[in-house]
Amino acid sequence: MKFFLSLCSLFLFASSVFAQAPVRSGQPYAEASKCSQNGVILCEDFDYPSNFPCNNGTGSWINPGLRSTYNGTCSGRSIVPVSGFPAQPAGSPPGGYLKRADVANGEGMIAGCLWSDCSRTTADNPAGVTYTNGTPLSNDIYVRFQVLFSDSPAYKWPSFDNKIFFMWPNTYIDKPSANIDAGWYFGNNFFCSAINRNFNDALSFRVGDNSCGFKGYPCDNTGGCHPEHQEYCLGQGFGNSSPAISTTTPPDDTPYSGRGFRFRRGKWYNFEFRYKLSSPGVQNGTIESWIDGVKVYSDNDLATCGNGSGSCAAIAEFAQYFWYNFFQEGGGLQGYGLVDNLIISKNYIGPPTGGAPPPPDTTSPTISLTAPTSGATVSGSSVTVSADAADNVGVAGVQFKLDGLNLGAEDVSAPYSTVWNSTSASNGSHSLTATARDAAGNQATSPPVSVTVSNVPPPLPACSDTLDNDSDGLIDFPADPGCSSASDTDELNAPPPPPAQCADGLDNDADGQIDFPADVGCSSASDTDETNAPPPPPGSVIVTFDDPQPNGSSGSYLNGLFGGINWGSQKWRWEGAWLVDPTNHVYFASNSGTSRTFTFSPGPKKLVSMRVFAGLSGTLTLSDNLGQIKVVNVSNSIQTVTTNWVNQSTTVTVKYTKGWELGVDDIEYVP
Repeated sequence: MKFFLSLCSLFLFASSVFAQAPVRSGQPYAEASKCSQNGVILCEDFDYPSNFPCNNGTGSWINPGLRSTYNGTCSGRSIVPVSGFPAQPAGSPPGGYLKRADVANGEGMIAGCLWSDCSRTTADNPAGVTYTNGTPLSNDIYVRFQVLFSDSPAYKWPSFDNKIFFMWPNTYIDKPSANIDAGWYFGNNFFCSAINRNFNDALSFRVGDNSCGFKGYPCDNTGGCHPEHQEYCLGQGFGNSSPAISTTTPPDDTPYSGRGFRFRRGKWYNFEFRYKLSSPGVQNGTIESWIDGVKVYSDNDLATCGNGSGSCAAIAEFAQYFWYNFFQEGGGLQGYGLVDNLIISKNYIGPPTGGAPPPPDTTSPTISLTAPTSGATVSGSSVTVSADAADNVGVAGVQFKLDGLNLGAEDVSAPYSTVWNSTSASNGSHSLTATARDAAGNQATSPPVSVTVSNVPPPLPACSDTLDNDSDGLIDFPADPGCSSASDTDELNAPPPPPAQCADGLDNDADGQIDFPADVGCSSASDTDETNAPPPPPGSVIVTFDDPQPNGSSGSYLNGLFGGINWGSQKWRWEGAWLVDPTNHVYFASNSGTSRTFTFSPGPKKLVSMRVFAGLSGTLTLSDNLGQIKVVNVSNSIQTVTTNWVNQSTTVTVKYTKGWELGVDDIEYVP
């Protein structure tokens, strides 16, 4: 949004005329004493809405300080009563109106020229040109106004380009920046560090020259061009100052090392800046700024005017806006900006309460540690470290340090203290100090206090204390099996697991038989269930491969008909005891493939069950030609797989994910 006021073709003449802002007929200025000061060029208090007509989207500005009216869009612009907004700073003129720009609704422009040639087509330095108050034009201008960025709805700080107050020289030949405009600016594209780009509400002034293009002070990031002014570079080796600007906490109105500032939403500021053009090709321009009467930035070795063929003798135009770079930012505009009590002068103006610029604060704070006392012995995790600090203006923060390194976060409010976990420091002598700073960047460090840390080390874990804590004759990890690691705090051995039922010496199933191999319910000594398998159903057949035994010897093919089953040709082999099966059984004839079939002959028959085991664990899938399926997981212990099939079938497929690692025994079927 643009609130645009134009001072065109301001040239420097030798005469020295005492003059004030031109008087408005029947419209006294709200700041009459300020507007009558020597050197004032223009005053605008916005208290007369009729001076800002808006017809069919085109607005103008009526003010006796203007040579001519500059028409422009007025969408988004309104002149509204001061009431209904946050109270203005102390000393502001009471009541009246102010200018509001709703940034989502249009340009909000008001515009005008202090020189008759608003188009800037006249040659440099035309003879006899003055301001309307009769004073010569100047290349050294002060601009002061009150400004607020809305908090609800929240003003959107743009990340690339937000022009607040810009200016131009009298012709396009020579200009303060490569894009014709220069002045107060928000945006993160001038910041050196990606860390700093997390905020874009920092004070900056955009300038430039033909050799360096756009530049920002105090946040220049363009390397070779004036690196001495890279104040926001956060210790990257650029410039003479590296303030630790917080990128996560809201602004607190504290200047950074006296050369930077972040603005808050919802708060009025008395803002003033000075802009003096440099000589062509020479870094002798000046930029200074004051916030609420406190100088927060000043440099007088800047290239504030280009090095082209035109003159840098005068500033030609001024423009105050709330404007986004739509090409870079896109949509999402929100909130509003307020402006009131604008004054443009050749001299320092000051807040509405007036006065000369305050003298710079060069007095350092005073600080001393109050706890612990020098020579004290400390221990534990909660040692209080405290200090007394004072300053002629005010203490901005106190940073405690241990042996020269920061101890905790900076304390920004009295009483100043922090808690020190001394167990994190080595036993012995250590040095404590505290550094206080004020808003102007002055610092002072307390005399050091020497303390002795004496902490009793915690007891060692049981598994690394060189003691036989469980009296088993074994000490610590890894010798004691009760220790899982050297940090284990319990050396006691874990109780052994109970024996399996088939090796516990008990008749667990009350059948008069005890343990493997006496109890037929035990497949091995590790079998955990001594219960006998249920008897086969009447008329069932169990193929055991033991009585009778297949032809040949262990490892031979099982071909053709055996046990009422046709095994095919070279699909299966039989063998004697292997792994957990002490009896004969069958397996896949080779390691090729993961499935085999057999056929009941004569058929059909109903497969009831089979006993299986495996050298490698896997998944067994039994299926038949009718689509009946049984799926189980198989390990290296013998288990009985009951199909629960209800229909008789002819062909059975045995599929195992680990192929011939499967052993099959005691196949039971019924006619």
